[in-house]
Amino acid sequence: MKQLKYFPFYLSASATLIIGFLGIFRGLESSEVCKHMAYTMILMFISGVMLKQTIRSVYEEYKNDKLKKLIAQKQQSVIDVRVDDSMDEFTPLEISNAVKTKMQTEQ
Repeated sequence: MKQLKYFPFYLSASATLIIGFLGIFRGLESSEVCKHMAYTMILMFISGVMLKQTIRSVYEEYKNDKLKKLIAQKQQSVIDVRVDDSMDEFTPLEISNAVKTKMQTEQ
């Protein structure tokens, strides 16, 4: 994200250089080339700032979604170990009665 800080400058500088070279190769006067370069620099800098903000907001939204998913996973993995006091009677399984009688007969 540090490189994104200078994105508008790089975008406007590279577009201005391209427009300058094209103007010179086409044979335009220096004043015309300078005007085109100034317009290009201003327009590209503004569009670069807008593009930088868009990229930054998309990245922040991605980070927030990723964080929400991580929090949701941690909340789902929590085990509820509360005891319900409403259970008054306990009935053991029948297999436990069979095991008890088998152990008593073996002794």
